[in-house]
Amino acid sequence: LTQTDEARLGRIHSDIVYEERAFHGTILSAAGNHLLTSLIQSLRVLAHVPYDFARGSLLKMQETVSQEHLQIVQALKSRHADL
Repeated sequence: LTQTDEARLGRIHSDIVYEERAFHGTILSAAGNHLLTSLIQSLRVLAHVPYDFARGSLLKMQETVSQEHLQIVQALKSRHADL
């Protein structure tokens, strides 16, 4: 990978992390559990999930996360926690 490619992957990763936090943050806020929201925010500061930036892995991760988020949205809409 060139430096340009690595920089681009870094920006994509940052965007994915931002969107991931926004998505789950929205759900936590809607739940109204301020203690849980605070705890999760604290854990996010401490936690670091390494991602493999080998060719193709970022796209695969993005597709997987998108599918998981769609399942979460469907479960919330149907009020069916088992989905």
